[in-house]
Amino acid sequence: LEPGQTIELELFAPSGATLAGTVVDENGAPVAGATVIGHCAQWVYGERQPERRVTSGADGSFVVEHLGEDFRLTAEAPGMACQEGLHGTVASGTRGEGLVLRMAPALTFRGEVVDADGLPVEGVSLSGSNSSSSYTGDQTHVLGVRRLRASAVSGTTDASGKFELGGSAEGSMNLRVSKRGFLERFAQVQAGDWNEIALDEGLTITGTTRDAEGRPISGTRVSVRDTAQGDATSDETGRFRIAALEAYESAYVLAVAEGHSIAVLEPVDVAPGTPELELRLLPERIMAGRVLDESGRPM
Repeated sequence: LEPGQTIELELFAPSGATLAGTVVDENGAPVAGATVIGHCAQWVYGERQPERRVTSGADGSFVVEHLGEDFRLTAEAPGMACQEGLHGTVASGTRGEGLVLRMAPALTFRGEVVDADGLPVEGVSLSGSNSSSSYTGDQTHVLGVRRLRASAVSGTTDASGKFELGGSAEGSMNLRVSKRGFLERFAQVQAGDWNEIALDEGLTITGTTRDAEGRPISGTRVSVRDTAQGDATSDETGRFRIAALEAYESAYVLAVAEGHSIAVLEPVDVAPGTPELELRLLPERIMAGRVLDESGRPM
């Protein structure tokens, strides 16, 4: 497109699919006033906002129009959670009827996260999802529309290490538990129980980054790679500390600092009692040249 040039574009927006059905509870009774949420994608991550939103009628009925080819439907209602949603791929113009969104009483997971000494850990991220679907047993009578287990929870521990994760239709869930400085882990939790989750700080390696003359280099980005992974930045004395590492016999350590060549130290055994590391970074070298095509002309 040149400056001042105008190009006319013709954009085609398909009508999309229409899906209709009923929101019911765990006993099959209709749920009136439920919010039916539609995403134009099968799998939804993060805080993505829905593209479609309708409310079920007094008989639990709903109609969602103009869904994208890939879609996901779930439902929300006070005190309830979506137990069974719908997702799949349908062609524009499809009209599917007689579908069901199933809800159940919302359950809550409560507990606390502690360190290896039993002390509470604040700011731990916890998330879990039982979202799953098969391509056979979960197929509905509408081609391309499959049932979906739709429970998902997320949250963070407070200053006392406690958490409360509500909105699940499932009584148990496998949570991903993570916080910088600790090894990430997965923990099975049960609604109605007090769930205690212990985090392990893992292993630590320490060392110093120096230049070719032996002077410490501050601001060096030091990374451990392979199965054991972690990173840190060296301080004004060139020292670094990388924590929350898993044991590994042959990792390698990478050091990057402005004005210096990249330094690699390998193999490094990540284990209890790993000795101090020293990484020497040489002055950077500049490589210059020309890029030519197959005829020898500059490119």
